[in-house]
Amino acid sequence: MHATFEDVLSPLTADDTAALLDQLAALHAAYWESSRFKGDLDWVQPHISGPIHELFTSEHGVALLINHEVATHQFKRELVQATGETTASLRAKVARVQAHQAALPCTLLHGDAHIGNTYRLPDGRRGYLDLQLTARGFCMHDVSYTIVTSLSVEDRRAHERDLIAGYRQRLVELGVAAPPSLEELLYEHRLAMVWCLYIGWLTSPTENYGWEITVANHIRISTAYRDLSSSAAVEALPVGA
Repeated sequence: MHATFEDVLSPLTADDTAALLDQLAALHAAYWESSRFKGDLDWVQPHISGPIHELFTSEHGVALLINHEVATHQFKRELVQATGETTASLRAKVARVQAHQAALPCTLLHGDAHIGNTYRLPDGRRGYLDLQLTARGFCMHDVSYTIVTSLSVEDRRAHERDLIAGYRQRLVELGVAAPPSLEELLYEHRLAMVWCLYIGWLTSPTENYGWEITVANHIRISTAYRDLSSSAAVEALPVGA
């Protein structure tokens, strides 16, 4: 069976994105607050500790790469400036959001759920690939990244609330007894944009995906960051979160 591999240039609709979110809901529901994270899945790292966390937070790891990317690529530099942020402020906000979300219900995450890590089968079914950043954490880490990278700016603005509501309903149907409310998920969606912007795509050299794919992802994410007032949402987190 031949698969089609999607990316940010693929003309996905809100229904296509909903089909991907159904796959995430099935994954998340199966491991929602699972006791297995203290058993056979204790090897799955959270976002606030472990080797991947250290790579992403060390001054000599991903932070160094991002600083280089922003310093040497004008479009990245000006998109960051347009959000009112710096690489240092985004790095600090990622740490704050991850500490906050670590206290929320955890599940098994894909970890890198952008549209470029998805496929479509001839019968219309969709799925995810590339599980190297699998982690345990809060569901919106995956959901938000899929939404913001799979839809045009216009379509994301029009459909993100309904898509998140549909994802939540699927969690209920799949047996999650008390998922976060829709308003809670929408708030966490705003917070999740920080990771999408800082780690998700500022890290990626243009050579990895080509100019158009790289720039399109940056535009979608940085626009959502501004649209959703993500900076203000992070700054409103309780002190110590």
